[in-house]
Amino acid sequence: HRVTAQSIIPGILDRKEDQGVVYGSIDFGKTVSSDAKYLTLLQQASKPLRIQEHSVLNEKDKPIVLCSSVECKGIVGNDGRYYILDLLRTFPPDLNFLVLDTEEMPREC
Repeated sequence: HRVTAQSIIPGILDRKEDQGVVYGSIDFGKTVSSDAKYLTLLQQASKPLRIQEHSVLNEKDKPIVLCSSVECKGIVGNDGRYYILDLLRTFPPDLNFLVLDTEEMPREC
């Protein structure tokens, strides 16, 4: 089993979805933004996790540097703290949960 927990970002319920996202993408990579403060913070975290900094192209074919998957979203809360959401594709799939050709997937999955 896996448990996922997320705190409510202060002020997130007071804004529209696209407001406040200063890092990543809210539309599956069509528009991508980055922020120097987020890059600095994520570079610190990505080194021990062995996540490599890389560039992706935004809608204007301009390279944007990220230290996460493009689906991640960086939001500055009303409290001034930096939050990052949707880390799903940051790490490769867990091989312990990979279905092999010789196995059947249980119905509950």
